Amino acid sequence: MEAREIKDLIDSACVGMYQSDFRRHLGASVIGNKCKRAIWFNFRWAKKPNHSGRLLRLFNRGHKEEERVIEWLFAAGFEVMPTDLNGNQFKCSAVFGHFGGSCDGFVMVDNEKYLLEIKTSNDAQFKTLTKDGVQKAKPEHYQQMQTYMHLMGVNKALYITVNKNNDDMHVESIDAIPSVGIDIIAKAERIISSSEPPAPLSNSAAHYKCKMCEYHGICHKNERPNINCRSCKYARPVQDGLWVCDKHGGVIPVDFIPLACKDWQDITKS
Repeated sequence: MEAREIKDLIDSACVGMYQSDFRRHLGASVIGNKCKRAIWFNFRWAKKPNHSGRLLRLFNRGHKEEERVIEWLFAAGFEVMPTDLNGNQFKCSAVFGHFGGSCDGFVMVDNEKYLLEIKTSNDAQFKTLTKDGVQKAKPEHYQQMQTYMHLMGVNKALYITVNKNNDDMHVESIDAIPSVGIDIIAKAERIISSSEPPAPLSNSAAHYKCKMCEYHGICHKNERPNINCRSCKYARPVQDGLWVCDKHGGVIPVDFIPLACKDWQDITKS
């Protein structure tokens, strides 16, 4: 067997191991995206995740880093609560159960409970982060933490980013700003309740951020979104994280949402 074949087999295995499906809720990790249309496409399941084995390994490495950082915090003498008493992640939700996420836990610093958020970064991003701070360098991470602090009722967050190139760390204390949390929830509610796509970040398909966006084809090239109930104009989010169908009436069964029916209508079309 050729070395290239071995690599291809490993890549395929990683896709099978790590490829995620659609997320049922709008995650706090994406609400900081400057493009509201991209956030809306994410919530409406416009395009199924289809990452390469390499990229999925990269994501998985970030998840594994959480365990290492928590181990270091324990070793440094901090009290860390990565899960609740039942061993489950700390979760929060808002907007009728359609918005929220789970944090990396909590840590006690000077007898105060801090939200804990752990990330990884490449060298270039790390340098920008240490120079400008998380609010400017990583606004998505900043808004994610503000969301969690607001919904979980804590006043501070400890943000730790590990440089994947050399294991250096950036550690930053973040204060909760109630008005920011309120604005984020309001933004999420507007996006979730919208029955049509918000305005794009740019009308130009050549815009540098648009070219890197996974929804580039749908937004700028008339590509059809994935067919499922959430990308159908008849579907509408309601209380308790559920969806109803305005064509056939009633709550859509959770296991039917990824399938859709013959009456599916593209929500991106007027």
